[in-house]
Amino acid sequence: MARAMKSKEVMETYSLMDLGSKGQKYTWHIHIYVVMHIAERLDRVIVNCDWRMQFPEVFVETLCGRQLLRDALVPEV
Repeated sequence: MARAMKSKEVMETYSLMDLGSKGQKYTWHIHIYVVMHIAERLDRVIVNCDWRMQFPEVFVETLCGRQLLRDALVPEV
């Protein structure tokens, strides 16, 4: 929890933002036996406001990585 608070503090201090993504909501999945599925959004693309203003058309797409341990994030223009 302390790391999440520190990350939020740094993002606010430096006016950073998460670009978000299109496609799969989560970038990491694990199935434990048949009864449990855990999914998290581990990867993020962080930019500052100036960058966002300069590149307003850029978005991030999460590609499904069935053979990978994690899904891939791909910046698109």
